[in-house]
Amino acid sequence: MDRFGRTLAGALVVTAMLALPATAQDDPAWSVGRWQGSLEGFTAAIGPERTMNIVAVTPDGAAQGTWYVSARQPASAQITVKGGAITVVPGAGGIAQLKRTGDDELVGSFTVASGRAFPVTMRRIKPSTEFDGVWSGTATPRPPDCLPGTYELTIKDSEITGMAEFLPRGEPARQSTVTGEIKPDKTAALRLTAKSPGSRTSRFSGAFAGNDFKAADGATSGRCSYDIWLRRK
Repeated sequence: MDRFGRTLAGALVVTAMLALPATAQDDPAWSVGRWQGSLEGFTAAIGPERTMNIVAVTPDGAAQGTWYVSARQPASAQITVKGGAITVVPGAGGIAQLKRTGDDELVGSFTVASGRAFPVTMRRIKPSTEFDGVWSGTATPRPPDCLPGTYELTIKDSEITGMAEFLPRGEPARQSTVTGEIKPDKTAALRLTAKSPGSRTSRFSGAFAGNDFKAADGATSGRCSYDIWLRRK
């Protein structure tokens, strides 16, 4: 092949390479999904578990999503995806800097307002429909003179929402909103947030057995704890 031929061949190779589609690492859409992890060494009362849920991302890496304490109400965050890295600035403060180490794994750190950084590994959680449906049941108090309660929850794609009511005799029910999520080990993490005066705020986990869900909601600021038993309708 003469020099002209070699030059033309080289140009064609370069043109073909430029025409190839971007790799999965370059396409920010790889980041879409729900990710969970735990801040190593984080001991504050809100707990170390964090969830990031990216629902959409533009070609330039601007993502739409949330970052929040797991089992709490999702909160908006500024999320940017660049190559194999994700930067998250939650509305509540701090910054997470994460790098992709596998198809379903991110490794990095979360730096709080004081400047202290906590290592974190996050894994993509594939939504499950195994427990989808409406679940209802009772919260039996311990000791028995505490207020009895009822639960009505909806599970959809591993997300839990609903209401708990505690029932003083002759008075309106005391309500708590319930949020939560199904973990990869098929347990559920729940959080109660008091909606009315005198109701309950707590965090706990429970397990499924067929169409039954059982959990123990231990005493927090008061003396009352609860055995929870729900069934899928």
